[in-house]
Amino acid sequence: MLAVIVAVAGGGWLLSRQQLGATVEATQARVEADLRTRLADLGQALDGAVRPFATQGIPVETAAGGAAEAVATLFRQISAVHAATGPSLTALTVYGADGAPLAWEGRPASLPAARVTGPAASFLVSTPLGLRLARLEPVLHASGGRRRVGAVVAEAALSTTGAAPGVSASPVRMPGRLAPVLFGPVEPHAGDPTAFDVIASDGLPLGTARVSRGDLEAARRQWWGRVCGLLWAGAAVWLALLWGPLADWRDTARTRGMLVILTLATAAAGVGAWGGAVRALEAAEVAGASSYRLLATALLAVSLAALAVGTVERWRVARTVRARLAHSRLRARVAPWLAAALAGSAAGALAARHAGLIDWVLPDTAVDAARLALAAFDPGRLASAAASLLLHAAAFVLVLTIARVLTHLVSGRMRAPHRAARGLVAVAAAVTAAWWWSPATAAFWTALPMAAAGLGMGAAWDRARRILRHGSQPARLLVLFAALALPSLSAYPSLAARTARRHQAAIEQDLAQQVAHQRMNLQLFLREALAEIDVAPGLADLVAAADPVAVGPVPADAAFHVWSQSSLSSRRLTSSVELYDPSGRVVSRFALNLPETAADQAWQETSCGWELFEEVSPFFAEERRLLHAGRAVCVNGRTIGSVVVHVVLDYGNLPFLDAQNPYVGLLRATAPGAARSDQEDVAFVVYGWSRRPLFVSGGEAWPISEPLFARLAASRAAFWATIDDRGVSSDVYLQNDRGAIYAIGYPR
Repeated sequence: MLAVIVAVAGGGWLLSRQQLGATVEATQARVEADLRTRLADLGQALDGAVRPFATQGIPVETAAGGAAEAVATLFRQISAVHAATGPSLTALTVYGADGAPLAWEGRPASLPAARVTGPAASFLVSTPLGLRLARLEPVLHASGGRRRVGAVVAEAALSTTGAAPGVSASPVRMPGRLAPVLFGPVEPHAGDPTAFDVIASDGLPLGTARVSRGDLEAARRQWWGRVCGLLWAGAAVWLALLWGPLADWRDTARTRGMLVILTLATAAAGVGAWGGAVRALEAAEVAGASSYRLLATALLAVSLAALAVGTVERWRVARTVRARLAHSRLRARVAPWLAAALAGSAAGALAARHAGLIDWVLPDTAVDAARLALAAFDPGRLASAAASLLLHAAAFVLVLTIARVLTHLVSGRMRAPHRAARGLVAVAAAVTAAWWWSPATAAFWTALPMAAAGLGMGAAWDRARRILRHGSQPARLLVLFAALALPSLSAYPSLAARTARRHQAAIEQDLAQQVAHQRMNLQLFLREALAEIDVAPGLADLVAAADPVAVGPVPADAAFHVWSQSSLSSRRLTSSVELYDPSGRVVSRFALNLPETAADQAWQETSCGWELFEEVSPFFAEERRLLHAGRAVCVNGRTIGSVVVHVVLDYGNLPFLDAQNPYVGLLRATAPGAARSDQEDVAFVVYGWSRRPLFVSGGEAWPISEPLFARLAASRAAFWATIDDRGVSSDVYLQNDRGAIYAIGYPR
C-alpha cells in the first residue's frame, strides 16, 4: 500500500510539473501558449475556408450581376467548404463589390460596409450569439489587373456570451484547458503581469487576453485536490479489501479476547474505508458528492450491522445467559416473556422513529425516494436509491440483532403454544411502542408495516440461516432477495409520507410565497434589471448606431442584446425592450410574449434617470397591469435617444412553472427558484371570485365546490383541501386575496 501511495504522489507531482509548471507564473505561461495555439488553429481553419473563393472572381461577379444559377453555385460551394472545415467554422459569407451578401452558410455577423470593402485582415467581431474570430479575404478577378470584385468572410465562435452587435468588441470570458481567459480587443496593459497580446496570422495584434492569478491558483488547487482524492481513494480501497482477511481471522478466533480484538479491527477497517471514500469525494470535488457519500455511509451501516450479528452469534451469549438464569426458576420463566416484550418494543420504536431517522440521514437535495418511475440515467440518483435500500436493510438487521439477543438467546426449547403466545406479546409491545413513539397518527399507521416485517424476519431468522447453510441455490437466492427487498417494501409507506411532507412544506414555504409576493417581486426584478442595463457597456453606442426603418419589421438585435444582458432573460419575464432615436422613432425592439407595436409609434423620454409607473396593458382580454420604465440615453448631458422597458404581471413567469412556450424554454436560463425534480407534478390555477379560471398551468382546473368557496370567502387564511375531479384526488393548497383565488396542488 505504501508503494501505491508513493507512486500516486510521485506521478501527480511529475504530471503537475509537466501540465502546470513549478510556479503560478509557469502555469500562466502554459495558459498563454494554449490560447495562442487555439487561436492559431482557428486562424488556419479560417484561412483554409476563404482560400477557395479568393480567386473566384468571375463566379462572384456573375452572381453579383443577378444570375440565379451563379448564386446557387456559390451556395453549393459554400456548403461544401463549410462541411469540409468542420464545426470550428461558424459562418461563411461571400459579399459583392458593394458589400452586399451574395451567399452564406450559418448565421453571419452584421459587418459594416467599410469593413467588408476593406483590406484582408483577421479581427474580432461581436454578435448577439457571442464573440467571434473573423477572417476577411478580398475576391480578385483573374484578369483586368486583378481588380477586386467582392470579399469572403469566415467566422469562428470564441464564446457563447452575447455581445453588442455593431459596436466594438468587448472582452468575454473564454474557458481554457487549465484556466479561463478574459479575451477582447487590443488594450494597453503596461505594467499588468496578467495581460498579454495575441498576434494574428497576418502579424498584426488581434486582441488582449488576461488571466486572473486567482484562477491560476484555483487550477493548481484543483489539480492537487484530484491527486489527494486518488490517494484517499487508494487508502479506502485498501482498507475495504482488508475487511475480508480480518473477517476470516475473526471467524477462526479461539479465545474471546482475540474475537474482540479482531472484531474491533474489522470495524475500524470499515470506518477507515468510509472516511477515505468521503475524503476522496471532497478532495476531488466530484459532482453529486452528497449522493455518493450517502451510499458510502449506507455500505458502512450494513457492514457494521452484519458484523454485529456475527459477533452475537460467535460470542455464545445464549449459553452464558441461560447458565445465569438456571439458578433462578422465576427468572427463567419471566425472562423469555420480558425479552419478547423488549424485542417488540425495540422494533416498534425504531419503526415509529424511522421517518425522523431518514430525514436526518437523507439530505434535502436527495432524490425523491418514493419515485419509482423510469428516468434518464443519473449516477447520483442511482447512488441515492441504492443508499436508501441499504439503509433500510441496516436498520432491520439492527432490529434482528436486538431481537436475537433478547429472545432466542435467553431461552431454550419452548412448546409451540408458548412460542405463539410469546409472539403475540412481541406484537402487542411493538404496537404499543409504535403508538407511543409516533409523533402523529399518520406516522403510527406507516410504522406498523415496518414493525410487522421486523418481527416476522426475526421469527424466521433460524430457518433462514439453515437455508443459507444447507439449502439449494434458488432457496438461498430467495432468502437473500427477501432480506434485501422486504425492509424497503415495508418502509415504502414511510417514504411516501416523507415525500408528501416535503411536497407540502415546499408549497407552503416556497411556492405559495412566490405567488403571494409576485407583484412586489416583479417590481424588485424590474429595478434589478434597470440597474443591470445602466452598467452594461455599449448602450449609447447601440442607440447611436441604429437607424429607424422606413418599411418592414423593426430590427431586434440591439434591443435583444440589452434584454439578454439583464435578469429579464434569466427570469424569462414577459417583457420588452425598445430603443428610440432622438426624434422618438423606434430603432430596435425585442419582446418576449408581448405583442408587437406599430413601428411609427413615437416615444421620447426627457429625464436621464429612470421613470417608473404602472399602466393598464392594452394587449390582453382581461385587465392586466404593465410596469413601464424609461429614461433618456445621455452622453455628456446630450440626449441621443431613449430606452423603454415594459414588464407585465404574468403568472406564467413564476419560477416553479415550466415555460408553456417552447421558445421561452430555449431562452430560459438557470435562475433562483427554478423548478426542481420534486415539483414536476405541481399544478397551479388562478380563479377569479366568480370561480372562473383565469390561469391554468397545465391540464384542467380543479372544481371549486360551494362549501369550499364559502370557506375561502370567509377568511384570508390559507389551508389544505382534498379535491376529487374525475376520479383523481389531489391535495390542493388554497390562498386568496382581494383580486383572486390561488390553488397549488399535486395528485395523490
